[in-house]
Amino acid sequence: AYLSAFPATSPSSGIDAAATVDQLRTTLTGDFARGAGRLLVVMLDHGYATSDFMAFRLNTDQLLSNRRLKGWLDELQTAAPVDVTVVADCCYSGRMCEDLTTTLPAGRKRLVLASTGRD
Repeated sequence: AYLSAFPATSPSSGIDAAATVDQLRTTLTGDFARGAGRLLVVMLDHGYATSDFMAFRLNTDQLLSNRRLKGWLDELQTAAPVDVTVVADCCYSGRMCEDLTTTLPAGRKRLVLASTGRD
């Protein structure tokens, strides 16, 4: 599924839905992801951070925290045999490498690639 913060300018844009917190949760925890086997999540835009919090900008009004994203991925990988790769290209994306780390059920894999360091 291709989610975008920018409205589709033509039917051939390939955009499936708007990038919102609700839509991303549905995509990452629903039938689409559960049946994927392997899931690639690419996140490109802006990141924000404080000393103990990192968030990714989904659109002009909504941020997605690493904690929330981790929870959704944990839910997906506990419920279904899906390997997940997250590619993050935003400021502070190195924090995702730490924040999305988890203990997974046997046979599941999660790889997080970041374009920047933690700071």
